[in-house]
Amino acid sequence: MEEFDTVILKALVKAHKKHSSDVKVYLDELKLAVAWNRVDIAKSELFTGEISWKSSDLEDPLTDALVNNKPEFVKLFTGNGLNVTDYLSYRRLEELYSSVPTNSLLNCLLQKKLVERRGLAGKLLTRPRAGDGHCGYTLYEVSKVLCDLLGDFCQPIYEESLHLSKVYSNRRKAGEMLKTRQFEYQARSSTAPWTDLLVWALLQNRPEMAVCFWELVRSTEDNLGR
Repeated sequence: MEEFDTVILKALVKAHKKHSSDVKVYLDELKLAVAWNRVDIAKSELFTGEISWKSSDLEDPLTDALVNNKPEFVKLFTGNGLNVTDYLSYRRLEELYSSVPTNSLLNCLLQKKLVERRGLAGKLLTRPRAGDGHCGYTLYEVSKVLCDLLGDFCQPIYEESLHLSKVYSNRRKAGEMLKTRQFEYQARSSTAPWTDLLVWALLQNRPEMAVCFWELVRSTEDNLGR
């Protein structure tokens, strides 16, 4: 006998197939499949070739899969047209770091760096909360945490975020110029998206997700002939 979630998802998908071919009507079912961790149903009902998924259609479901630690869905989406370079801007990477569990070690480390920076520059550095009790972390906090963990073993990651932080400490240079420079930086696409996500997964001690990204890093390098 089929499980309840299987029956519900299959029924919803079949009902939509009878009335519409618009991919948007299937997004709720896809998000349900992610929430229930039913990658098998997603493969058998939603990724059979009948629905023309665009990369942009899969971005929100991918975020759900990343935040909720569903590596099989990451593999499914990347294998069905998701363009990770379009997906992973530095702003979105900051949002992923801001979504880490509040009781995690990584959140404690990021929070410590945020408090330190506020102490250096006062209220000018106060960040809006990102919901669910989280602070809106930037790659500056991430870079500082990595510097503490890695020491002199590698060059600073996200160096430009460290450079931008110097502007924060000068109130005269703050304001519109700072907002513009930070917006431009956050809007950029990551130059090494799978590596950035690999680091994100490792810092959260998510081994299966990290292995997934490691394989994608190697696959990308092979395709580039490295």
